[in-house]
Amino acid sequence: MKAAKNSRVLVLGISLALLTLSAAFAQEAPEEGVQEDFFDNEALDGLDGGDPYGGYGGYGDYGGDFMDGYGGEEEEMNPGDHIRGFIELDDITFDKFVPSAGPALIEFYAPWCGHCKHLANELAILGTVLGEHKRINLVKVNADEYRELAERFNIEGYPTIKYVDEEGNVEDVEGRTLEELAEFVWDKVGKVTYLPELEQHIKDFMEEEGEAERQALADKAKEVVSTLKTKTEQKYGEIYLKIMKSIIKKGDEYLGKEKTRIEKMIQKEQNSLTEDTVKSFANKIEILEVFEKAEL
Repeated sequence: MKAAKNSRVLVLGISLALLTLSAAFAQEAPEEGVQEDFFDNEALDGLDGGDPYGGYGGYGDYGGDFMDGYGGEEEEMNPGDHIRGFIELDDITFDKFVPSAGPALIEFYAPWCGHCKHLANELAILGTVLGEHKRINLVKVNADEYRELAERFNIEGYPTIKYVDEEGNVEDVEGRTLEELAEFVWDKVGKVTYLPELEQHIKDFMEEEGEAERQALADKAKEVVSTLKTKTEQKYGEIYLKIMKSIIKKGDEYLGKEKTRIEKMIQKEQNSLTEDTVKSFANKIEILEVFEKAEL
């Protein structure tokens, strides 16, 4: 996806903007540029080259114009095109997947629909934003072909977007822009890097001031991370632990300084950032903001 939408996406904050830039890389990958030697030892160490996480989110206070140079016309998509991060279901597979596989955001489209064609460009970015999110499934259904499904969900026009929770409850989704859809999903299931198992530990950690007390809480958080079910969650957990370590060593001001450092790096190296690096930055900023919110 070209970055013609970047000025609009910036209002969501740096993480979603980073994501849009990442989607642009997926279309036209630049030559490999910034790598881990640009990172300080405690900022993103442990990434081992490339992005083991995937996923985006967060609301940084970033107003820079780092997207300059990534303009151009959007590449139009057709409603029936495969979208990365989405799964296409039919009348046989739908009930095997929804809602048993968890909450789902479902687009009902028709191949001939002009509005669906426009929405496909938004969904292409959304698929990169949320496609690896463990708590939401992104689904497409050709409602023109599978009309029984369309009737079951009272589809009267195209495109129509529905949200189905894990209990099978259905909710209409009014949003049609990247921002609105991302906000809707985040409100329902949280950000991709959010680890509810660590939430109370982070709050307790930020409320403490003593180094020994904070270290004890960091040790407890480490035990929790070791019990996380998936490798992706464990890798996110490792970022949380590294940030705790840096806060103990450098103080609470580390959070703001580290966000600023990453933002400046993006401005400086915007023309050579790789997709993996962009994703890593986005994940780091999102997790830094978890600590900032706990500090309030």
